[in-house]
Amino acid sequence: MFEQDYIMIQIKQIIEVAMKMFFNIDIATSATMMIQDQDKQDKSDKLILEIDGNNIRNAIADFKSVTSDKTKDDLLIGFYFFTKLCALDEEILNANNITYSEIQDEMRMFLAQYGIGEQIFNLIFMQ
Repeated sequence: MFEQDYIMIQIKQIIEVAMKMFFNIDIATSATMMIQDQDKQDKSDKLILEIDGNNIRNAIADFKSVTSDKTKDDLLIGFYFFTKLCALDEEILNANNITYSEIQDEMRMFLAQYGIGEQIFNLIFMQ
């Protein structure tokens, strides 16, 4: 329980640092409002609806295809996506057979596509 809470807090910190560094926005700012491509914004909204509908596994699978272009919009979608995942209760994650460690690994792989994963993770997780 405490370990998962700690991981969740670390993921939020990573997102906050990255959003501030790359886009000069705070985590409270809705990243979807800054997405330029309307199709990407629509897909991002669908991902969030899947998360809100407790369809977490599908959202994670769809996320990978939505963000495959590696654009600035994809990076924003990723930040917002992981922010939403970190806000989920442990019971919801358990019901979907997902752990915070899996979310952490997904985020690490996502950020690595942009060449920023290890630096930020090493900074926050002190690895």
